[in-house]
Order: sequence, then structure tokens, then C-alpha cells
Amino acid sequence: MVKFLAGLLLLIVASTGFSAELQIRPFDAEYALYKSGLKVGKSTLELDKNDNGLRWRLASEPTGIYTLFTNKKPLSVSILERFGKDYRLARIRLSITRAEQPDESVILNWSKQKMKIKRKNTSQFIALKNTVYDYLSIHWLAAQLTVNDGSNSVFDFYRKGKLVRSKLMLLGQVELDINGQVQTVTKYRHSFPTSSRTYEYYYGADNPLLPLKIEKFKKGKSSSIMLFERLN
Repeated sequence: MVKFLAGLLLLIVASTGFSAELQIRPFDAEYALYKSGLKVGKSTLELDKNDNGLRWRLASEPTGIYTLFTNKKPLSVSILERFGKDYRLARIRLSITRAEQPDESVILNWSKQKMKIKRKNTSQFIALKNTVYDYLSIHWLAAQLTVNDGSNSVFDFYRKGKLVRSKLMLLGQVELDINGQVQTVTKYRHSFPTSSRTYEYYYGADNPLLPLKIEKFKKGKSSSIMLFERLN
């Protein structure tokens, strides 16, 4: 469950922006976390906007009986900076206990085409060749595909100190039950060529930046779900 909480926290995307303008509507949303059909925790996902860029923040924690198994409260923050009409991932901060000093931090310097990673008390530099997304900024990519009628995108994805190739594919329109109300939503699948791990994202028409459901699949294990409950 700890890994799930921490994690929740044909159009090829290169370094250029998208054509259509996306209306950015900040939000503060609450979610329930489920594992094997049982509620195990809760999350708050926030999107803020200022003159310089966008800020995503995901805070998760266990609830109920699951507080007996872990006291971890993962926090993820991803900051995107304006790049022409688009935004680029600029900073990532990850913490397991919400301490002032993050357990993992990443700075992406696009002018020098390199990223600095501090993780597990070590530092390293990695060259930047393509546009990069992570577990939070991928919602920006999905929204861009939606408004630009894109079918899928192949890109570099940051995960655990590395850049890996990743794919986001449009699966189409499906019906989703949210708090007893069925609505038509857009569904995407996020996959990795060298991993059995996949994610599925669901977005409503009102705000394509707001995920209504995130489901994580891993071969041999039951899926984990982050399900929208309300806006604060």
C-alpha cells in the first residue's frame, strides 16, 4: 500500500508545444484510495496557476485500520514553467513523511539540457533530450491530447531517479460512476515498454485537467484505485 500511496502521489510529443489553447482551471480535489476493493486511504490533489507556471500537489495518507500498518504520508509536488504557449516540467519534490527536506528532488534545466537528481543521499545529472513528464504532470499531457484531438504520445517519463520511455494512449469515451452519478468520460492508458505496470486515467468534459479516477495495474497483483470524491 505504501508504494501505491507514494505513486499517487499517433501524436509524438517532442520539444514543441501544442496548437490548441487549453483553459486552465485550478482545483483542490479530494479522493478515496482503494486496494482490492477496500478503502485504504485518502488523497488531496491540487492544481495552482501563477504567472510563471503550474503547480501540482498530491498528498496521501492511510485511513481506518490501515493506519495500524503504516504511518507514511506521501507528498508529491511537481512544478511546470511556461514555455511559449506550453509548459515544461521544471521541478519535482517527493517526500514520504512530509518533512521539510524532501526524500527526492529533481531540477530540470532546459537551457543546459540536463536534470539534477537528489535521491537516497546521492546526486546525479542526466541529459535531457525530449519532453519529460512525471506522475502529476502527465495530467497536463492528457489534457493537451484531449483538446488537440491527439490519439497517443510517446515521451520520457521520470521515475525513481531515471528517465524511461513511456506511452499515453487514448482509449476513447466510457461511462464512469462517480458518487452515484454516471457520466461520460475520456479514458487513457499509460504504459511502459519494459514493465508490466500500467495506469488508466479518466477525465470529465468539464475540466480535462482533473482526473476523476486513476487505476494502477501490476501483473500478479490486484489493482489500486484513486477515485474522485469532491472539490474543496
